[in-house]
This record gives sequence, C-alpha cells and structure tokens, in this order.
Amino acid sequence: MPIPFISRRHNKDLLDQCKGQLEQIRVKSEILAICPQTTGYNWLGVNIATKSLFPKATFEIPQSYSNSILTDSELNSLCKTINELDFKQVIFSGFPRYFFNISGSLNSNISQKVIFHGFLAEFAGNVEQQGIFTEIINCCQKGIITSLGFVKKGLGLSTQQRFSIPCFEIILPNNTIKEEVPELSSDINIGCLVNNSFRKNIHNQAMAASMIENATIHLFNNEELDYLKIPKKKMYELMEHRVFFDLIGSMSLNMHVTFSEGMGGQVCAESISQGVPCISGNTSSFFDYNEDLKSQLVVCGADDSWQIFMKIEDILANHSAISKECILYAKLLNVLSEERTAKFLDS
Repeated sequence: MPIPFISRRHNKDLLDQCKGQLEQIRVKSEILAICPQTTGYNWLGVNIATKSLFPKATFEIPQSYSNSILTDSELNSLCKTINELDFKQVIFSGFPRYFFNISGSLNSNISQKVIFHGFLAEFAGNVEQQGIFTEIINCCQKGIITSLGFVKKGLGLSTQQRFSIPCFEIILPNNTIKEEVPELSSDINIGCLVNNSFRKNIHNQAMAASMIENATIHLFNNEELDYLKIPKKKMYELMEHRVFFDLIGSMSLNMHVTFSEGMGGQVCAESISQGVPCISGNTSSFFDYNEDLKSQLVVCGADDSWQIFMKIEDILANHSAISKECILYAKLLNVLSEERTAKFLDS
C-alpha cells in the first residue's frame, strides 16, 4: 500500500516503517531498487516500471512530488540501515534531486547504479532536469555511479559515446501475459487513456477515435475535449494500477500516439500483453523489434488525426491476427528485458 502524505517533519513511525520494508527486501534480495512514491500522475510510470523490473527488490521511498517527506537526518538514518543490511547493489530508478543525498551516504563497497527514465526532449526549458542529468554524468565519471541504464532507446548509446561512461539500454518487462486472444466484440471500445500534457497528444487521438462509428471512447476526465462533441464516451478519474491494467485489457484497442516518449509507452506494453492492439507514434521505439507490428501499429503522422483514424480502421479489420502477434511480441520483449537487465546488473 502507498504511504499516505505526511509533511516533512520528524516522524519516527514512518522511518521505522521504511526500515522494516528494507529488512524484508534484504531477506529476498541482495539488490535494492529505490524508486519515488507517486503523487497523482507524478512519477507514476517510473514507479510501475521499477516494480516490474525488480518485483522483489523495490523500495518505494516516501515523497510528495519530487520532495522527500523524510528529513535529512531521517534520510541519513535510512542510509545507515541500508549499509548495515549489506546490500550489494543499490539501483536508483528515477532520480529526484534528493537521491544525491542518499548516494553520498552509502558505503563505498555498495555498487551504485542508476536507471534514467527521462529523455532529452523534456529538458527543453527545464534547468532542474538538465542539472540532475549533468550531476549523474559527473558521478559516473568519478566512479560513484558504476553503471547508467536508459529506457529511452538510443539515449544510452549517445550518452556512452558523448561522455565515455558505461551505459545500458533497459527494456521493461510485462509480468502478466495472457495466452488467449480476446475476440473482437461488436461493441467497439477505444482507450485514449493518457493525460492532457502537450506531448501526450490527446486531442488528435480523441478526434480520430470519435470518427469510428458507434465506438465508445474511454478517456480520463478532461473538459478540454468537450468541443469535439464525442457521441459515446466514458470518463475516468485516476485509478489504481491494477484497475487501470484491467481497463485497458477490456478495450478493443488502445491508443498511445504521443509526440515524445521516454519509456516507449507503458500503455503499449500492458495493452499488448493482454492481446489488445495499441497504436503508437513513431517517436516511440516500442515496436522496433517486430517489423510487422511496427507497420501495423505505428502512425507516422502523430499530429495528423486522419492518419490515426485510418490506422484504427486497419487494425479493426485485422484485429484477430494482430492480437495474436501482440501476445507473441510481449513474450519476446520479456526475453529481451531479462537479458538486458542481467547485463546491467552484472556490469
């Protein structure tokens, strides 16, 4: 269960709870993966991704947005516990600035690694993220951080070439894959379940989906889309991940045609693992390991609602065959994920 919001003040019970979680993880794993607690959508993708990569080793550190709830002295006490438990590796998955405080308090015999879930496009006008990235690179060059992993395809290769540090590409796994292909119902349901940030491109996707006759469009609550006068729609509030996973699995198809994507699209991964096709944009590398699916599910014109609409029609016309291939692709990605994560951990 997520830790409820508590203001940043001395809180012995919360600190004791965190130490207890660390002790439980150490019984099962000599690796500790630290990821930020979510606040609404903030850090949600990183949080889910970390738990999928390290289901037995993830410690969700209490925070509000990107600010630690624990005081500096409490963070130091937490680090002392990590040192005493003799973890062999600490993996920082996602990196709010206060993670540098944790890194600086760990014993030198603990191998520190970072999985960076961001991407360069989001650095525009974001001095804070630019600074964090620079400091991570500096820590790698000094040997404090021994390995740096990226979920954005190509960014690891670029960073390794540019800064001469060891970098790895991480592929996120699916922990649940269905074996049976869902039949396409006469009731068409299209998931446009992304938030309203500019890069998520919800307006183009909602316009395209609304042109499918008699289809029900599933959206997060968003009054900005009222101008489209979508004839059939269902609206949702932020929900628990398990509920969201089941929801996208109940769709005829899902959409994730974004302008820029760091992780390639967790919606894509969780959709295809249930045999539900998911349309992606060509700014994502998610379907790069299967040319057939790439041609069937990737839209070249992410800012072109008509192109997206035609892609939806093509998918609905070939739904059964695409669904079968989606499940096979989800299994392939799990194999690739395991191989690449092992290389990262062994580095």
